[in-house]
Amino acid sequence: MNEHSPPRPWPRPWRTLIAAMLLNGGLGTLYAWSVFLAPYEAALGLTRDQTSLVFSTATFCFVAAMLSAPWIQTRLTASRVAVLSGVMASAGLALAGAAQTLAMVIAGYGLLFGAANGFGYALALQVVGRAFSTRRGLAMGAVVAAYALGAAIATPWLTWSLASLGLRLTLFALAFSVLVSALIGAVLLRGAGRVGLKAAGRFTWPLRTGESGRFARLWLGFVLGASAGLLMIGHAAGLVETAGGTLTLIALGPVAVSLGNGAGRIAAGWLADRFPIRWVMTGATTLGTAALCVSALSPTASTLVAGLAIIGTVYGVLAAAYPIAVAEYFGADRVAAVFGVLFTAWGVGGVLGPWAGAWVYRLMGSYETALLAAAVAAGLATLCSIGLPAQGPRHQADTERLAQGADSPSGVEREALASAGVRSG
Repeated sequence: MNEHSPPRPWPRPWRTLIAAMLLNGGLGTLYAWSVFLAPYEAALGLTRDQTSLVFSTATFCFVAAMLSAPWIQTRLTASRVAVLSGVMASAGLALAGAAQTLAMVIAGYGLLFGAANGFGYALALQVVGRAFSTRRGLAMGAVVAAYALGAAIATPWLTWSLASLGLRLTLFALAFSVLVSALIGAVLLRGAGRVGLKAAGRFTWPLRTGESGRFARLWLGFVLGASAGLLMIGHAAGLVETAGGTLTLIALGPVAVSLGNGAGRIAAGWLADRFPIRWVMTGATTLGTAALCVSALSPTASTLVAGLAIIGTVYGVLAAAYPIAVAEYFGADRVAAVFGVLFTAWGVGGVLGPWAGAWVYRLMGSYETALLAAAVAAGLATLCSIGLPAQGPRHQADTERLAQGADSPSGVEREALASAGVRSG
């Protein structure tokens, strides 16, 4: 189909939603990485900071793939992108299962599986955004929740499988499961054309005069908040294990942080409708700071599981709040362009947080210092959000519309927010 051909009829909305949730659910097992820390260290003789490089690489490749996804989506149909994502993910997990060196694990789980997540995650939300003309926000929320729930559902099985079948067979089985879910999604998307029918133009810097300071606060706050959250996600099972947790509690750690992540994303939208976005972000990072301090000062297994649930919720709130903040401070019509640049902060935080936590763990022999460092990062993120303006262009535009008797916010803004909030991984 060329650029001037009529678009293909889109599959039924609920069929598209099921396809997107299946794809995202399988790929979301990326966040279950922490259950593989100890098995890889035992099998390959690795240190904790070496194994954490795998998750940091996966985060970086996730961001790179997300940023390049529009180019892919203009050249392949939605079904073929789903197949590409599933094959890449399956190949990466299989390579990680067969790995004899750290480099092979990084190439498989970090590079291939991480990039597959970026392509698949972007596709899942793009197709749902296109298929639903009403209830779009609800549908996108379901797809985002499916990604978070993927790790929560898979973790108990992965923990059992690692103990019963071993590292290699567990990763092979996971590779097969992810491939099957992606292929079913691809079948459900058959008949759909390309998500983007026009080639993307050249990149242009989206900020205007006088906006750099505001953007810098958001970017730095996102780096700090993401690094603290992804440190906990990337080490969830390891944190509970080093505290002497039972096998059940070790499995519960990643489940708790994943469930909190999904709940936080849903809660963020509700809170943002009722409170200024800077206070939503400030409240979340303040709660995260307190939870990290308690976890560091009282590092029992049960305390850490509770702390993981809270930090997961905080991370989910921030992941959804930053796109909303971009709409607030830069205008809904510029969300995609501005947040595309801001999203690099999540990648930086994802590289720094898990690796730095592992480096401190190897140096000190425990996670307490790493948790205190994460608490400091969350506290600094709080200062960044406190310094944001009380109101932005969106709020001012809403006030003007209300004064003129119009509804607030506009439908265009709601659609822009719904489509922009998808990028936070």
